[in-house]
Amino acid sequence: MKKITLTYVLSLVAAFLVFSQPTPVAYYPFNGNADDAGSNVINGTTYGNPTLTTDNSGNSNNAYQFDGVDDYIDLGSSLILKPNAQVSLALWAYSSDWTSFSSWAALAGNTASGGYELIVHGGTGVLELEVKRNDTYGIAEYPLANISSGWHHFAMTFDGRYSVLYIDGIAVDTDDAGANYPIQYSYPGNSTLIGDEAGTGSTPEGDSFTGKIDEVRFYDVALTAQEVLTLYNSSTGIIENQTNINPGRVYPNPASDKLNIDVPEQSGAYKVCLNDITGKIICKKTVKINHGVIIFNRPVQVDAGFYMLTIESPSGEISSQKVVFN
Repeated sequence: MKKITLTYVLSLVAAFLVFSQPTPVAYYPFNGNADDAGSNVINGTTYGNPTLTTDNSGNSNNAYQFDGVDDYIDLGSSLILKPNAQVSLALWAYSSDWTSFSSWAALAGNTASGGYELIVHGGTGVLELEVKRNDTYGIAEYPLANISSGWHHFAMTFDGRYSVLYIDGIAVDTDDAGANYPIQYSYPGNSTLIGDEAGTGSTPEGDSFTGKIDEVRFYDVALTAQEVLTLYNSSTGIIENQTNINPGRVYPNPASDKLNIDVPEQSGAYKVCLNDITGKIICKKTVKINHGVIIFNRPVQVDAGFYMLTIESPSGEISSQKVVFN
C-alpha cells in the first residue's frame, strides 16, 4: 500500500508541474495516431509508413517508428508553428546507436533557408539545433558519442538572442546571437515535419530519421531551464529534489572521472545510488563524508551520458540530482 500511495503522490506532483507549464501551441502524444492533442488541432498526416510502436514507458501504440527512408509526418504549413519572436521544441527520440548516423537525419522542424529544427548531423557526429536569425543560423550542438543508446529527451529554445540545446533536462550548449533578432522564414508556406527535414514546400529534403519519436511539443515562447527540466521529469516519473535534504553543489557536472557532492555534516555514512534514465541501478554504495564533501568516483561500467544521482543521509533524508559523465 505504501508503494502505491507514493507512486500516486508522485504522479500528482508530476501532473501539477506539467499543467503549471506554458501551454504548447501543438502537442503530439502519438496515442494511437498523429493528431494534435492541443486546442489548435494541427493534426499530422503520415507519409511513407511510420508505424505505431512502444514508447519510453513500454506502452504500445504510443510512439512512431521511422524507417530512415521515406517515413515522416507532415504538420502542414500553419503559421502557428512559425512564431517570430521566440520558439521552443521538445520531444523524445530513440536510437539503438546514436553514432550510427552517417548524414543528416531530422527529428522535427521547418528549416528551408530559414526556420528552426532539431537534427542529427551524422557527418560531424553531433545532435544540433538550428534557428535562422540575423541572416544566419544559430547552432548549438552536442556530440552523438556522448549520447547513450535508447530513449532521450531533446529540447531547443530560442528567446530572441540565446539558442539553448537541452538533453534529458540539462542545457548542454548555447549559441548567443549577440542581440535580439526575430526568427526568419524564407518559405513561410512550407510544411513543418516530424521525422524528416522540411523543404521549400510540402516535400521533405530526404534527411530521414531512423528510430522512434514521441511526445512532440511546439511552443511560441522560450521555455526556461526549469520548465524544460520539469517537462523531462514529468515524462520519466523522476522528480528531482522533492524531499527535504539539499545536498548543495554537485561539481564538476558534467564530470569525467569523479563528482564532488556538498552535503550537510551528519554522523554516520551516506548512501549514494546512481541510476540510468530508465531507472536501472548502475551503482549503489555507502560512503563517508570528509569535511562536508562526498567524493563519488565514476564506476568503470558508466558510459558517457545522463544519470540520476540519489543521496540518502544517515538520518534517512533523500534527494536526487541529474548528473552527466563525459
